[in-house]
Amino acid sequence: MEPDYFNYSLDELYDVQENIDAEKYPELYAKLILAIEGKLNEPSEVVLHETKNHEKRIWAALLGVCITWGLVFNAVYTGSFRLRRSSVYYEESPDFFIALVVVFFILGAFCLYEFKNQYNKKINKD
Repeated sequence: MEPDYFNYSLDELYDVQENIDAEKYPELYAKLILAIEGKLNEPSEVVLHETKNHEKRIWAALLGVCITWGLVFNAVYTGSFRLRRSSVYYEESPDFFIALVVVFFILGAFCLYEFKNQYNKKINKD
């Protein structure tokens, strides 16, 4: 029994495309590609897929802001920047410590900028 790809959502079709062995099942792969092309011609499916991508990007950017600025706040509060295998202390290396704080603050600002852009795109589409 072969799957009916035309009843799958676009996300499900992309998932199948990533996991199917095209060399082993060329007929199924051809049907899958036809189903994807058919779904891409349906505007409602494309909008739904793009909306999910925007939501993922919004959450990823917001998570990036929280993590980076949380690290900055913790570093400034404690005077130490904990890295994977070592720590940088303000007392031992103030220039490097300040450089790390600035880099992570800028990274957080970029994440905030990206969050704002993705959120505005979502709002403008609705």
